[in-house]
Amino acid sequence: MEALDAMNGYKQMRMSIWGQTAYMLASATGIQTSMIFELYVERAIKSKKLVIMPFTIVTLSSTWRKILSYVENGGAVYTSVIRGVANLRALHEAPTHLWTELFGVEKHSSQQAL
Repeated sequence: MEALDAMNGYKQMRMSIWGQTAYMLASATGIQTSMIFELYVERAIKSKKLVIMPFTIVTLSSTWRKILSYVENGGAVYTSVIRGVANLRALHEAPTHLWTELFGVEKHSSQQAL
C-alpha cells in the first residue's frame, strides 16, 4: 500500500508541474493569474474570465460539471486534452461525456475517424 501511495504522490507531483508551468507562462505574459486546486474550483472561478486547465486526464466528473456551469454562465475555458507524457499515461480515454456540451466535440474511435 505504501508503494502505491508513493507512486500516486509521484504522479500528482508530475502533473502539478504542468499546472505550475501553465501558471508561470501565463504570469510571464502579464496575465493576472492564480492557481486553483480542483476541490475549490467552484468557489474560485466565479470571478474569473478565463480558466486554463493544463492537464485534464485526472479531472473529476464533479469538476467537469462545475466547469460546465461556469461556461453556461459566460465563462471561457482553455484546456489541454493530452493523454500523457513520457511514462505518465492515462489508463482511460481522456474525453468525458460532458465534452460535447463543453466544447462541441464528440469522441470517435480511430476507425470511425478515417
